[in-house]
Order: sequence, then structure tokens, then C-alpha cells
Amino acid sequence: MGARRSGGAGRRHRDLGGGQSDSCVWPLAIGVFLLLGAGLYLRTTLRGKFEIWADVLDRLGLEEGQRVLDLGCGRGAVLLAVAARVGSHGRAVGVDLWRSVDQSGNAAEVTERNAAAEGVADRVELHTANMTALPFPDESFDVVVSSLAIHNIKGDPGRAEVIREAVRVLEPGGKLAIADIKSADLYRRKAGIVRILLTGNDSRQPQRRN
Repeated sequence: MGARRSGGAGRRHRDLGGGQSDSCVWPLAIGVFLLLGAGLYLRTTLRGKFEIWADVLDRLGLEEGQRVLDLGCGRGAVLLAVAARVGSHGRAVGVDLWRSVDQSGNAAEVTERNAAAEGVADRVELHTANMTALPFPDESFDVVVSSLAIHNIKGDPGRAEVIREAVRVLEPGGKLAIADIKSADLYRRKAGIVRILLTGNDSRQPQRRN
């Protein structure tokens, strides 16, 4: 099992605050996949979660050796699927505060056991950290994903900070996939849209915002 860590150390800062925050997104050429139309199905059925995320991970084109971050990984439903795809030379990194109010049975120890049961513990790494202040340097990951987690952050300013942090830790050309049940317009404004999955609109291109 990869190391379990608490957040904070090793974080470099890029100026993503204030009026200049959005302009920092575009040099990364990020592909954003929003699954907001599938939020209810994801929330209410375990089968729905696995089926939809299997399709999304296929579309993301995950490759062996990549580093992927799961924001609010919980017990690891998406994290472990990622780990199986990135292989023994990749890393599937999960971040959570491990609060049972967000998910029943939510504990790092549970996720570790699940990773071991799936045979992917050697490439899974867990961190105790807040999504609004990720403990990673800039441009650390090829892909960032999040499933039904960002809405647990109270208020639009906090959720916007999560998106800024996700963008900060993505490599240039990286991809961001979010499934959630609210704040669709906020995510679109803060990260831009290359493609929207499962909402009937698959053709928007990002535009630089002043």
C-alpha cells in the first residue's frame, strides 16, 4: 500500500487568486469532462457509479505509468478503477477528510483494505487533506477526477477553490473529470469546457476569459 499522508507539505503556489485566476487555466490546455447529468444515477446506484465511471475512464484514455488524483476518493470506487488502469508504474492518489457525514464507512483503513482486495495496493496512495488546499506541487498529475464530492464543500467560493487547485496540480494538457449533483455553471466558468459528457452537448470549446 502506498504511503498515507496528511496534507500540507511540499505545496508550491501559483497565483490563481483574485481577478487573474481564470487566465491561468488556459496555458494548461485542460480537457474537462462534466458528468453532472448523471449525478442522480451515480448517487443512488452503486451499479450506476461503476458503469458510468468505467465509460468515463475509457474516454479519458488513461495509460500505464500515469499519475491520477481522485478528489474526495472515499472508499475508493473510482480510485481503485483508476489504479487498475495505470499499472504498477503509475500512481492512483486519493485525497479525503474521511468524514462519515459525507459517506458511510468513510475511512482510510477501509480504502486500504479495498485496494488490497483488488490487488492494486502497490500503486494507491492516500492523503488526508482538504480539496481546497491540496498538498502537491504544481503540475503533479496527468488526470484529476472527482465523483460526487465537491458539492460537500460549503459555498461557491470554496467549490471554486477546489477547481483552481485541481487546475494547479494538473500537467499541461491534463484532463479533469467531475461528476456532481450541483454547481454545474460554477465548474464550467472556473475550468472551461472541452467536452460535456452525458448532457447532450459534446462540442463546446474553451474560450479565454479576461
